[in-house]
Amino acid sequence: MAHALAAMCSPLETTDVVHAAAKLTEGASAAYVSDYLLRQGADLMIARRVVEALRALRDAHVTDSDLAVWLLAQEIGTEVDPPGLLAAAERVCQKLAPRLSRLGSPVGAQALLSRALYVARAEFPFLEAARAGKAPEACLAGLAERMHDIDAVEARKGLEAVLGILVDLLVGFIGEDLTLRLVRGAGRIRRDQSQADRAVPLTRRLTDS
Repeated sequence: MAHALAAMCSPLETTDVVHAAAKLTEGASAAYVSDYLLRQGADLMIARRVVEALRALRDAHVTDSDLAVWLLAQEIGTEVDPPGLLAAAERVCQKLAPRLSRLGSPVGAQALLSRALYVARAEFPFLEAARAGKAPEACLAGLAERMHDIDAVEARKGLEAVLGILVDLLVGFIGEDLTLRLVRGAGRIRRDQSQADRAVPLTRRLTDS
């Protein structure tokens, strides 16, 4: 993950990002870490981006994400059994992956998804079998067999959790506005969709523009 973040934040090196992460973990202030990054050659915007991204990685947790619910709903057809839900979540990831890769790298996109899966496993054990792949190969690799052993409610909550954490990480890495543009490009957006009408302001902004 440090390598992926450094690749998005030139001229920083992986060791710079690792050191910054360690200092934040030890309780150093954001100002202290930003000053360190500035001394390594980063400008103020890059230093801020790294600090916010590292905080997002550190603080990532499962939340009730209306945006994740909305994203998954775009891909769900008449099939709402666990395998069908997995297929829908995979389509979301396949649409997001190339956009994430253009912002950073395919490895960076894979690292973000890997972190999302890692965090979500604490509440959804069936995700233990999952590993983050790189598009166009399966992004949610290793889950197909497990989907036959759980009910649809658990499957949907777990997959929404993964997507929700992924979106939260993106906001931490690239900001809310750029995340919205990225998601807008990945989703099939119509102004009359009830999912978007019921969503939180972040989701509502997807359909208001």
